[in-house]
Amino acid sequence: MEPRYGSFIDLHGMTVKDAEADFRRFYNSVFKQGRKGMIKVIHGFGSSGQGGVIRSRLRGLMFANRSAMTIVLGEAYDNPGVTFVEPRRLIPTSEDRLAGEVVAFCSTPKPYDRIEKKFARHGAAVVRKTVESLIRNGSLTGSMKRGMKQYVACHPEREPTRRE
Repeated sequence: MEPRYGSFIDLHGMTVKDAEADFRRFYNSVFKQGRKGMIKVIHGFGSSGQGGVIRSRLRGLMFANRSAMTIVLGEAYDNPGVTFVEPRRLIPTSEDRLAGEVVAFCSTPKPYDRIEKKFARHGAAVVRKTVESLIRNGSLTGSMKRGMKQYVACHPEREPTRRE
């Protein structure tokens, strides 16, 4: 008998990218709403008989964030097409990860075109939106250097240490 679950999400028929994004959104929504219990994640087993791409990628994502959730594989209940997770804390969204990568990349000043080129796999519009958001929230700042606008990460001021 499967574990009791309070929520479920069915990711059949999605692309891997959409399945990962939908899982992250759903998981974080369940956590933020304070719902208790396991989430049944229906990802399918794949038509090859060896596990599908969505199943593999989602489980990789889950195990990469295992400190944030309890994971129970469906195989324990003779159903390799599902995984059960119980949220303990939020997991980063793909937007959060991109923002973190941009801030890390801009530890030294970078012109926008280098930022856009470095993160081109996300698409120019997503990179632009991320940089604008980071500027608004104070994580990046822009300044002119040799006639070109450069962006650099803003690090919160450290508390000065007292000399004794």
